[in-house]
Amino acid sequence: MAQAYKTKQRAAIEALLKEQAGKHLTADEISQALQQRGCAVGKATIYRCLERMIEQGLVKRYAFNEGDSASYEYHADTAKVCYHLKCCGCGEMTHLECELLDSLPEHILEHHGFTLDAAQTVLMGQCEKCRLAKGE
Repeated sequence: MAQAYKTKQRAAIEALLKEQAGKHLTADEISQALQQRGCAVGKATIYRCLERMIEQGLVKRYAFNEGDSASYEYHADTAKVCYHLKCCGCGEMTHLECELLDSLPEHILEHHGFTLDAAQTVLMGQCEKCRLAKGE
């Protein structure tokens, strides 16, 4: 793969995503964060840079529900299955690393003949904040 040309805008986007590793940011959130840093980058440029970083395996794109904005996460290791927890209350999505789940893809394949899509592996429920707000 040819080396990508790095612009100041791309470097700013990549640095932001690296700093926020494990978090999922929409293009709007990336734009707002860059503006707060005094680096105005147009949405079209953000999307182009994100697409190139996805092609290079540096970023993953997540779009779990039809109509929701896609979110992006810096993730240079694309071979590993990446689990997520998404709160049905507030919509927050959290990256999950759990040794207990490491054998899940093998189990699903061996016992159910089904392979998991690492870009779509999300468990839906309620986060602690939302549960506590409901008095649970």
